[in-house]
Amino acid sequence: MSSIKETGRNKFGLQKLSNSLSIPFYIKLLAIIGLPMLFVNLYVNGYLAIIEILNGNTALLYRDFEVYIRTVKFFFDDPTNLYWIPDWMGDNWFIYPPLSIFLFIPFGILPEPWNLITWRIINIAIYFISIKLILSIFKDKFKFDFSNLNFYIYLIAFSLGSFYLNINHGQINIVLLFLGVLTLYYLVKNKVIKSNIFFSLGIWMKLYPATLFPVFLKDKRTIKITLISLFVYFFILPLILSPIIPLEIYRYFFFEFVPYFINLPHDMSPCNQSLMCFLMHFYIPVETFGEYPRFEIFDWIRITNSILFIISLITIFILYFREKESNMLWAFCSLMALSPVFSITGWEAVYILALPLIILVLYQVRNKKKIAQIIIILSVILMYLPKPPSGLIAEYTNTIPFIFQMLFFFRYMYITLFMIIISYYWNKRQESDILN
Repeated sequence: MSSIKETGRNKFGLQKLSNSLSIPFYIKLLAIIGLPMLFVNLYVNGYLAIIEILNGNTALLYRDFEVYIRTVKFFFDDPTNLYWIPDWMGDNWFIYPPLSIFLFIPFGILPEPWNLITWRIINIAIYFISIKLILSIFKDKFKFDFSNLNFYIYLIAFSLGSFYLNINHGQINIVLLFLGVLTLYYLVKNKVIKSNIFFSLGIWMKLYPATLFPVFLKDKRTIKITLISLFVYFFILPLILSPIIPLEIYRYFFFEFVPYFINLPHDMSPCNQSLMCFLMHFYIPVETFGEYPRFEIFDWIRITNSILFIISLITIFILYFREKESNMLWAFCSLMALSPVFSITGWEAVYILALPLIILVLYQVRNKKKIAQIIIILSVILMYLPKPPSGLIAEYTNTIPFIFQMLFFFRYMYITLFMIIISYYWNKRQESDILN
């Protein structure tokens, strides 16, 4: 019986794959490099709230989190005032879907600075859980066994520069990552209703997770349940909650506020690593990199961006539809990572959504040639690097050649697109190797 099992393992190439994990030098190397980068990110992006307080600095920089808290106060005063923010708030508008306000209400009630401290602790916790769930999905559903490498994967994930930007700014992107991972977790277990719950919650928090919709088109049953669920969560639920959030708010957000926001001049700073910003910077003076300048986005850039986004979604859908099971993980990771590339403001912090793709690629190169592993090592190291302070950028923009600025400032965008393409290629090569 034992020999039959062993033959089966060899037939499908599982024994070969298992043995290839015995020398994961590139993962250990990345983890070793990641350790000092973890402390660099802590220093550059600012200490966590608890460390700031211990050092006597109670004047915390709330940044994006402050917008959430102020909006809760406006909402308490008048629910219809959710998007009519006073002029003194400047550019810091509340730009999230109406139901997202329920996530922030508890933190609006908590006193300062404990609301920010609590938010940061929760985000660190759910980031840890997200990594654990990703590894669990990879192992249980797709037979990717990281069991002897978990510590290194956690260390790599916690060394990413985008993680610290989210913690420092009090951003919502780690919550989106968590909800996205839960979406996949229940989808691979064929619990479509639960998966739809977290998928819908993600969209209500921020529109980015809507790019995951194609993974639900795998069979008639899943499509039917998903369409019914989306109707409930996006039409029935707002009706139920209309005494709290008037329906007029939804109409205003989707049909007036979002179009208005899209057509505004947008920040073209080095924090913005979207394709739109990349194209705009061929027309913007180099010295503006060190600031947060606003420019009207050219119509041809908007059209190009939209066309490329649609082509990307269709391409991923077609490749996924051909071989749903083998390509599901790749499709999910790719769709999750695409949203910041094609958004108007693809801030570095949003690229935390590329974490599942990064972990997938780390696994895929385990039995590749050294050159492939070196390329991935360099790619991940570039994603470790923190965003340089704006003052430092401004000081050196006149001395660093334009091409090097473009390569560095838009590294998240390049690397994400590169990993999506290479991951699919390696996925097909792996299937070919197993069959042979």
